[in-house]
Amino acid sequence: LQSLLSAWGWERSCVAVLSEGLGHRPTRAAIEGALGWLAEDARPGDALFLHFSGQGAQEEDPDGYAEEGMRRTILPADFEEAGAISDDRINDLVVKALPEGVRLTVVMDCHGAGVGLPFSHTPSGWREETNPYHTPADVQLFSCEGDGGQSDLGAMATAFCDVLREHPRPCYSELWASLGMRCGTQPQLTSSQAFSFDRCFSLD
Repeated sequence: LQSLLSAWGWERSCVAVLSEGLGHRPTRAAIEGALGWLAEDARPGDALFLHFSGQGAQEEDPDGYAEEGMRRTILPADFEEAGAISDDRINDLVVKALPEGVRLTVVMDCHGAGVGLPFSHTPSGWREETNPYHTPADVQLFSCEGDGGQSDLGAMATAFCDVLREHPRPCYSELWASLGMRCGTQPQLTSSQAFSFDRCFSLD
């Protein structure tokens, strides 16, 4: 993903990476701090990018707003001590903090990924959540619904990079079809807004 972002003109100084292998352990505190940093000082016209590759899970929604009573979570390196990070928490730290005119693209490689967005794309069009929370920024999450095993890790990021290297500015219908062929499983798209798939995708 770093090479893809560089090709789009993103400077290395604008990218924060948390990884055990790089000496920046992705603890809950570190992840939440990085999410806050991402949204900090965002202004209309800014383009942001977020990628997570790891393990996901579900937990009971204490507020009762989530469909089927369960909310999605990601598991930081220290989740056994610090707990999971819920989609509602990610939404609070990033999505709700972004003003209108900011675009955030999220790619998640984990089972049950989510950032609390109100619209899900289906073969018949957009479906709105039962208890939606709407925010002004343009936010989209791309993920793969695999079985949660190790083979799923990196599947969406790899497909995403391969497709955009071949066709940097596809329309969403082209991007969606290409991701499906590359992922080997049904891609998932959730969004803060419902929009036409004739729209062109862009990272900048």
